[in-house]
Amino acid sequence: MEEGVETDSSKMFIKVGDRVRVEDLLKGIAIASGNDACVALAEHVSGSEEVFVSKMNEKAKVLGLNDSQFRNSDGLPADGQYITALDMANLSRRYIEDHSEALALHSTTEFEYNGILQGNRNTLLQKILGWMV
Repeated sequence: MEEGVETDSSKMFIKVGDRVRVEDLLKGIAIASGNDACVALAEHVSGSEEVFVSKMNEKAKVLGLNDSQFRNSDGLPADGQYITALDMANLSRRYIEDHSEALALHSTTEFEYNGILQGNRNTLLQKILGWMV
């Protein structure tokens, strides 16, 4: 992560200057809802979060998400950022269709990074797993 990059809310607890495997960033995003991992991955992929967000908005238009506007990579509230329920449903459908292998990652119940064990923050997943016991 770039020097001084901080995010509010949930994190995977990346320290500034850490070199983190992309696999761990994806786990941090999918399991721990790591906003710091979102920023770090955006910086890795595009050089900066701003460039990444621009690419997110371009891809959204290609996918037909015409009622969405992204301002950051982590989805935290930001002025001018929005997505409709229909666009979110369409994005989710495309994600599952195009990357079905990622469902295993999203259903993983815990993730450890930097000596910190975190449970999956998806409360619906926790309820489903609770019902199965």
